[in-house]
Amino acid sequence: DKMEENGGKSKWKLFLEDITVLHLVLTFLFMGLSGLLLLVYLMFTSLWLIPALYFTWLILDWDTPQRGGRRSEFVRNWCIWKHLKDYFPVKLVKTGELNPSKNYIMGCHPHGIMSMGALSCFSTEPGGFPQAFPGMRSSLAMLAGVFRMPFIREYNMCAGLLPVSKQSLEYILRKSGVGNAVVIIIGGAEESLASAPGVNTVVMKQRKGFVRLALENGADLVPVYSFGENELFPQVLLSKGSIGRKLQALFKRVMGFAPCLFTGGRCLILPYRRPITTLVKTGELNPSKNYIMGCHPHGIMSMGAFSCFSTEPGGFPQAFPGMRCSLAMLAGVFRMPFFREYSLAAGLLPVNKQSLEYILRQSGVGNAVVIIIGGAEESLASAPGVNTVVMKQRKGFVRLALENGADLVPVYSFGENELFPQVLLSEGSIGRKLQALFKRVMGFAPCLFTGGRCLILPYRRPITTV
Repeated sequence: DKMEENGGKSKWKLFLEDITVLHLVLTFLFMGLSGLLLLVYLMFTSLWLIPALYFTWLILDWDTPQRGGRRSEFVRNWCIWKHLKDYFPVKLVKTGELNPSKNYIMGCHPHGIMSMGALSCFSTEPGGFPQAFPGMRSSLAMLAGVFRMPFIREYNMCAGLLPVSKQSLEYILRKSGVGNAVVIIIGGAEESLASAPGVNTVVMKQRKGFVRLALENGADLVPVYSFGENELFPQVLLSKGSIGRKLQALFKRVMGFAPCLFTGGRCLILPYRRPITTLVKTGELNPSKNYIMGCHPHGIMSMGAFSCFSTEPGGFPQAFPGMRCSLAMLAGVFRMPFFREYSLAAGLLPVNKQSLEYILRQSGVGNAVVIIIGGAEESLASAPGVNTVVMKQRKGFVRLALENGADLVPVYSFGENELFPQVLLSEGSIGRKLQALFKRVMGFAPCLFTGGRCLILPYRRPITTV
């Protein structure tokens, strides 16, 4: 019946969820500008004293967002945030503990259109962060320009939001004690322009400042990924170089945020009800358990993954004592003479269900199987400055983990795509169709890349695998 179709929710419960999310979308889209226009209008009426007093307050209070804000536990505990969480629903998953005697910077992807998953998990108490990590305080950083807009700045500060500026973040990390987790949505406006159902694009170009910030302030880095965030709003993705995309880029440079051409479900602005699972990668690996590590990006040759997970000097045995790692690669390689022996000796495995289940079921515990999720499709999108994550029709590793009682661990090799320049053929072109045909027949992608010396040696670029 209707109750079962809606997950057992009553009409009243669904209505409360809709109103909560509608309020959030309207706040996101219109509160800042409408508040400013209202104050300007009141200046020319008999109520001129109200905006005069507010603007005076605004000047006196101008630096508060840069000094930790004005967090309100009352606002963060509003019951409407429970309805926000239930609407999609949003689920926070942790893979370890955070130490309340330390500070952390969490790098979160993807941005999506409105970052609903990050907002629910890190700016509301019902989102689950306080329960998952007792003794920790989370603060979500967002566009600094929002904190110069009337009314919405107060609302955001009450929810514990902060401007994503060096001054603001350093204040939290240096002057607010320990037990702080600052959440930065790394890709920002650029990543939001690449948000669409079935698309998982990670933007990292010219966005390494958070790493420097962590090093300078003694904070640990924690990767966060909200699976499902990009499924909420269909968006028209304008091609690079088109007039529309250039206008979006110009708007972003001037205003600081991107004008995404999106639609929702009902009323055209309510997001679709799609589950969001926010995975927080923390802590050590437990040698009494097994793990599946989902690694991105593939790059041309996966140099970072090979070094870290198939060689002893790569650092994995030292970082995780008692654990054994096995990198999975194209199964067809193990049908090639000599090369199969070489690959087996390095601990490589074919990336098929039989092989992986053998490790997870019959090789005891303390195993970490590393799968480069995006495979050949992701390698075709590899180029310096490009960070495309391919997840479409690649959820089998999640089922494999559930069936074999293994924990999932996200892995990202920053810098992998910087090693080899590649000619990126446009979707639908004859060249790309030939690449796709070759991939279907042979199992791997013929990437049109060059290297440095001898045209095949990769460029010397640092690779940091987190």
